Amino acid sequence: MASTPNEYGIFHHCTFQNKIIPQTCDIAPPSINLQLTIDFVFVSVHHDCLADIYTTTDRLSLRQTFPFNLHILENECLLHQILFPTFRRLRINTTSVGYHSFIHEILQRGRRMPHWVLSRGINCKVLPLRSVIQACIVEHYNDGILMGRALAEPASEFENSNYGMVPAKESLVKEMLERVRVEARDEEDCMICLEVLEVGFDASRMPCSHTFHGDCIEKWLKQSHYCPICRFEMPAN
Repeated sequence: MASTPNEYGIFHHCTFQNKIIPQTCDIAPPSINLQLTIDFVFVSVHHDCLADIYTTTDRLSLRQTFPFNLHILENECLLHQILFPTFRRLRINTTSVGYHSFIHEILQRGRRMPHWVLSRGINCKVLPLRSVIQACIVEHYNDGILMGRALAEPASEFENSNYGMVPAKESLVKEMLERVRVEARDEEDCMICLEVLEVGFDASRMPCSHTFHGDCIEKWLKQSHYCPICRFEMPAN
């Protein structure tokens, strides 16, 4: 990806449905709104070019909320117009693959929510959707001199440094993950791959009680020791 000074590049995002508060009266579909809450995690990384060592130098968290009508999800450009001013103010690159992947994820998840609540007979005026975005900027130093900044690096370099993230302690992952059988009352989506946790299949539950596909959460914990939903901390290396 081309270098863009002073901008953050999205290297990970995850979107999931927040707890829905039912209403006592019938709500007409045109009056249903969506409330998107985004938790941003900004990571600054120092790259010592001579030693080829990556070090996380700063980490900042920020939450922003965007309320809008469901009809916005009918058009990608309309959603972009709502999010763009905030993303630019936060210096996040809006021309990157990561940003457009995030937009598509919001469209996909948001469009599924009305069907989900209606199929369960839930009356709800506001559909809560939550996203976690992790964005990074890398500063390259050569003998103490700043040589430039980049949004991302070739897979052989920055990816191998795990994006400055700390994985969970591998020897404890299987011990702390509980293998459970998905029951009818527990049917939900895996918030990592966004696919349904099908009834009758085995899944993995973290100590914080959030459940995922086994392969999904094990792969996630090799990159980060945080739960992707509530940020519960697993033991780290």
